[in-house]
Amino acid sequence: MCGALFCLGVAATRAVRPPVPSGGLPGGGGAQRHSLFRRFFHWGGFLSVAILLFSGLAMYRSPILPEPGGPAALWFAWHQWGTPAFLALMAAHLVHEYRVSGEPPHMWLGRHGSRKYRPAQILFHWAVAANLVALALTGAVLWKPLRALLPLSLLGLGWEFIFYNRILHGLFTATFMALLLAHVYFALAVRENWARMRSMLTGWDTG
Repeated sequence: MCGALFCLGVAATRAVRPPVPSGGLPGGGGAQRHSLFRRFFHWGGFLSVAILLFSGLAMYRSPILPEPGGPAALWFAWHQWGTPAFLALMAAHLVHEYRVSGEPPHMWLGRHGSRKYRPAQILFHWAVAANLVALALTGAVLWKPLRALLPLSLLGLGWEFIFYNRILHGLFTATFMALLLAHVYFALAVRENWARMRSMLTGWDTG
């Protein structure tokens, strides 16, 4: 399923707008593209997401992974602590972007948006964000300590609701993996994007 979604995403992106050289977009020519905080958020987010993905799949002994070893409780503990780490990074990211950086918003379409990113990149960003919100909401229902605080019984929601949340959590995990594969593919396999990839390490766009 992840592979099919990834292939569809690649085909759609190529159809909408083929890659162009990095220097052909605003922000090139040796300009600073990513601040230290944004690079820290990107790689810290990658690490926390990797922990969440691996631990979540290992808990259920997913066939797409080699035998991870260790009891499921061990991987649940990694998943349990990886979640607040990721949410803390997200909160810091939002505060920085909208309260601290002092820059105009980069991830909005229309006249209030920025020319730093292509429309396809902005839409991809919001697809990832929506996917992560869906994972957080369905995961909150599955986590017993938090689920105990939700008024499920008052809403007439029982184990069937929890069961469907588990299915949705797995579905959104698959779609997120497809988005992650697409992100890595365009960063590494498309030569025109290599300068942008280096800028996530150095902070500077030299394309």
